Amino acid sequence: DAREVADGIDDLRAQIEEARADAGGGRNETLDELAGELAELDARVNDAEGSYPRPMLLSQLGYLAGMTGRADQAPGADAYTRHEELQEQVRAVATELRALVRRLTAT
Repeated sequence: DAREVADGIDDLRAQIEEARADAGGGRNETLDELAGELAELDARVNDAEGSYPRPMLLSQLGYLAGMTGRADQAPGADAYTRHEELQEQVRAVATELRALVRRLTAT
């Protein structure tokens, strides 16, 4: 689900750029606002560039999957709790992404 959200962010970014090009490439407040909000969502899902970036949603899920998949025992309760927390974050980002898509199609 998180990878689908990340792909959706990339798709929406391309749609915003396409809408910007269709509008003549000039400044468009609505598209600028959508692009800014999309960048904020992207920052919650993907790690920033540079040395030692803070692990964001995809990295945290990858770490949790690796940690529980390599273990030779059942994961502890804290792993299940963290998984639930991360799933809730994915759902929240997906909801916000859908709202941005609706706003773009309304423009």
